Amino acid sequence: MSVRWLKIGHRLNLPTMVRFGFAIALMANLVLAGCSLASEETPQAKATATSPYAAEMMAQGFVELVGDDLAAPLMPSEASQADLGAEVYWQICLACHGDWGQGLTDAWREEWDEDSNCWQSRCHAPNHPPQGFQLPKTVPAVLGPESLNRFDTATELQQNIFNTMPWWNPGSLSDEQSWRLSAYLMHVRGELGDQVTLDAGNGAVYRLHISNTPAPNPRPGIFLLALSLAVVVLALVHWSRIP
Repeated sequence: MSVRWLKIGHRLNLPTMVRFGFAIALMANLVLAGCSLASEETPQAKATATSPYAAEMMAQGFVELVGDDLAAPLMPSEASQADLGAEVYWQICLACHGDWGQGLTDAWREEWDEDSNCWQSRCHAPNHPPQGFQLPKTVPAVLGPESLNRFDTATELQQNIFNTMPWWNPGSLSDEQSWRLSAYLMHVRGELGDQVTLDAGNGAVYRLHISNTPAPNPRPGIFLLALSLAVVVLALVHWSRIP
């Protein structure tokens, strides 16, 4: 082995040796960079709780759908179906299903102060006026653990919304409104991309309870490490064949 390396050294002039040394140094740096990048975790954006109540809701898996001021959602210049669904939710669904999608909980009703008791006489109790309606005391959550477990696909969710919502006037939503709500809910639940447009043709394809988060791409550090090692091995094999 020592004789072979002496032959290699004899055949390398000074410029070649400089280039060879530079190449080895570059490979070493790439290997170190690859190891460093491979060990780094990709930072994940995390929502920040602004109050103890928000922290509690986030811990339970809820997402804030409407801010504390209950203002209408801002629409981007090119609103997606999910964006438009946020507006429908704010207009029609918010009062019963909550600002965090939690349903008609005691904590949510307390946000309405003097109107928090929906079942008092002459309001939404059995003796409501002709133009009113009786409100159920249990309104299911649309976010959080075990929510929407009755539905498997976007089509099933849309059909339920279209046929039974809102509670006080079922069937009053248009077909498109119910698709917008379905897209919005599935998007905030992490089950649908924000640029997907649901309709009768594809609704059965998109499923609830399955994360839409794409699989992570191979880390660039690992790719660089593998490439660097491959180049070094090929170089050593080539130089080892020099007589």
